[in-house]
Amino acid sequence: MRQNRGMSPAEPVSALVELVLEPDGVHGVLRAQHTPDLPFSGWLGLAVAVDQCRRTAAGSVTTDRG
Repeated sequence: MRQNRGMSPAEPVSALVELVLEPDGVHGVLRAQHTPDLPFSGWLGLAVAVDQCRRTAAGSVTTDRG
C-alpha cells in the first residue's frame, strides 16, 4: 500500500505565459499570483519556470495551512 506521508494533493495553479517565438528559439515570462514574474529562455526554461511556479504554490499552501 502506498502512503502519501502527509503531503496534501496538488492544488490547481493558474498562470499566464507570455511567449515570444523567434527563429532561433523562444523566450518569455510566466506570471502567477503567488510568484514573482519568472522569465525563461527556451522550452526547457519554460518547463523549469512551470516547475518553480508549482513548487512555490505548494509551499504557500503549506505555510497557509500550517
